[in-house]
This record gives sequence, C-alpha cells and structure tokens, in this order.
Amino acid sequence: DLARLVLDEPAGGAPPPVGRTLGDIATAFNDLAATRGAHAKRERVRALLATGVTVVLDRFFLSTYAYQIVGRGLPPDLVRAANTLATASGLVVLVTVLAPISGAHLNPAVTLVMALRREHPWPWLLPYALAQLLGAASGVWLAHAMFAEPLWQVSATARDGASQALSEGVATFGLLLAVLGARHRPDAVPALVGLWIASAYWFTASTSFANPTVT
Repeated sequence: DLARLVLDEPAGGAPPPVGRTLGDIATAFNDLAATRGAHAKRERVRALLATGVTVVLDRFFLSTYAYQIVGRGLPPDLVRAANTLATASGLVVLVTVLAPISGAHLNPAVTLVMALRREHPWPWLLPYALAQLLGAASGVWLAHAMFAEPLWQVSATARDGASQALSEGVATFGLLLAVLGARHRPDAVPALVGLWIASAYWFTASTSFANPTVT
C-alpha cells in the first residue's frame, strides 16, 4: 500500500514487483528532492530581487523628497524633517510588504548577523550585499533621472572622520537591536525600524545612513 501511494497507483490487484517498486520509489524521491531544490533556488532568487527592489525604493523615496523640499528653498531643519518623514514612512511600508519575501535586508550588516545566527545561508551573503549596493545606487539614479539631474554626481558633503564612523556604528547597532529585539513580535519590526531611523536621523552626526552600502 505504501508503494502504491508513493507511485500513485490504485489500491487492489496484484502488488508490483519488488525490484520495480524499490526502483520507482527511489526515482520518485529523487524527483521530489530535485523539485524541492529547484523551488528553494527560485525562492532565493526571488528574495534577492526583492532585496534589491527594497533598497532601490528606500533610496528613491529619500532622494525624491529631498529634491522636492530643497528645491523650494525651505529652512534646513524643515528639509531634515521632510527627509525624516520620507525615510521612516517608506521604511515601514517596504519592510512590511517585502519582509515575508526577502527579510527586507536593506543593510549588509543585518544580513551578516542573520548569517551568524544561522537564519540566512552563508552562500547568499555576498549576493545580498551586491544587491544592496546596486539597489542603493540605482535608487539614487532613478531619483536623479526623474528630476532631470545628471545621473553621476559627486557629493558636496564630507562623510569622513572618526565622528562619522562612530555615528554610523551607533545607528547600525540600534538598527540591529530593533530587528533582533523584536524577534518575538515580528509584526512590530517595520514600525521599530522606521522609528529608530527617524530618531537616529536627528541625534547622530551622520544623519543615520545606518547602511554601509549607502555611505
């Protein structure tokens, strides 16, 4: 009966020969393993694409809001408030929608910690980091193109020195704390990530990129 179930043969009648039964069962299990392997690979590629899209949209939200506000000649504090709103609200949406697919890893530091915790495959660490890097650049280029700006631009803001590095370290540590601290409440992660980035945007010297690929 077990052989008929595995081989999808009707019940009753003479049992199939033992040699044929064992061979067909082995073939059936091999096919099942191959199918599962192909499915797992498709899911990883899907997660990789979702990771890239997440970072693209995150940088796109931030850059477009910056263009909209800075172009109106508003006070610097109002510009920073607008950037905070754009980044935090966009993060909440992106993490909520894409976390079930890819984990919504915008930051390679998050991916590395997940790999250390054996919650992310090590072979996919580098592909995720590349997707994050390309996504960050592509999001900015998309915003530049939408506002008819040159795609390649050199930043006029200095991002170097020990204070900047320390600021980014604090911002990244808080991001990891928000992600890992809410493991018992996954539904709270999007809001916690958004709130942390919004607050760190104001209290860090670097305005909390919290992402080495963006820096």
